[in-house]
Amino acid sequence: MSVVGIDLGFLNCYVAVARSGGIETIANEYSDRCTPACISLGSRTRAIGNAAKSQIVTNVRNTIHGFKKLHGRSFDDPIVQTERIRLPYELQKMPNGSAGVKVRYLEEERPFAIEQVTGMLLAKLKETSENALKKPVADCVISVLSTTFDPYLGGRNFDEVLVDYFCEEFKTKYKINVKENSRALLRLYQECEKLKKLMSANASDLPLNIECFMNDLDVSSKMNRAQFEQLCASLLARVEPPLKAVMEQARNFTIQNVSPQSDGDSSKVKVKVRINVHGVFSVASASVIEKQKKQERLNQNIKKGKVKSIDLPIQSSLCRQLGQDLLNSYIENEGKMIMQDKLEKERNDAKNAVEEYVYDFRDKLGTVYEKFITQE
Repeated sequence: MSVVGIDLGFLNCYVAVARSGGIETIANEYSDRCTPACISLGSRTRAIGNAAKSQIVTNVRNTIHGFKKLHGRSFDDPIVQTERIRLPYELQKMPNGSAGVKVRYLEEERPFAIEQVTGMLLAKLKETSENALKKPVADCVISVLSTTFDPYLGGRNFDEVLVDYFCEEFKTKYKINVKENSRALLRLYQECEKLKKLMSANASDLPLNIECFMNDLDVSSKMNRAQFEQLCASLLARVEPPLKAVMEQARNFTIQNVSPQSDGDSSKVKVKVRINVHGVFSVASASVIEKQKKQERLNQNIKKGKVKSIDLPIQSSLCRQLGQDLLNSYIENEGKMIMQDKLEKERNDAKNAVEEYVYDFRDKLGTVYEKFITQE
């Protein structure tokens, strides 16, 4: 069985598979190894990943992205309120006090918890994994690795520097306020992201051209790497402290403290675990085994060890952030949405098949079936 790893990022996600003696980052249905963390909800179906990102501009209010920082936070959290100003879609306070999103799905306004949105994205990444492995993915372990970082520093901050710069330039040059138009602002974010990636490989001046940007105006500008680094000097200075903190913590990292015995051995803890159908381990029992030295017999020249076993108390506790009823409700709603997507896909496939048949038959009327056509 292959091991699948998912990197769930703020803007993008990656899926890697351990096989053939190495780690391979698999591609999605668009042959792209990078899947945008984006979900777009429509009147009939959902779009997730690359398909959703292409609808950010056309379906602004119902396309959810940049929701990772909202996890586990209440609606009144200062971080949520700060993100609320930047997001083009509407946030809503859920019954349990957490943050959720309010979008239009299946021709009605519906609230979704952040956990539901992440579940949609994980289900899509699971589907991508199964298509690449040609086998089902059943077990999942979610872990938060021990890291040190600046939670308010990322790729989006560098995009915002470019966006703010061009907003001021366009305001002076073209007399337009980009931040008042959400669609224009999203288009500028997309173009600035592309420009940022190009500047990582090119030091020369790079153009920025957007047609019919706002008020039927075509805008243009340029930027080079040296100018960009000068604009981002304060952000680049914040990258070094987390790196130093990582090195400091790695130097003082202790794996395990053991008590050595007089014969050179150490204490051992024997643990019995059970694994359930979901691949989750639980500790059934544990005991400490210590080797004790025994006095030598007078008639024998062989040392014999004595083993002492001490049972340890084991208390298993599972802390759930969501109640079981609420969790079951989320799972049921996700199943319904998956079935709706499947039905819509089958309907579109049937529609495309009929259109293909009509066009094919029309072409044959002028060639193969032409001799069967009469004036009547």
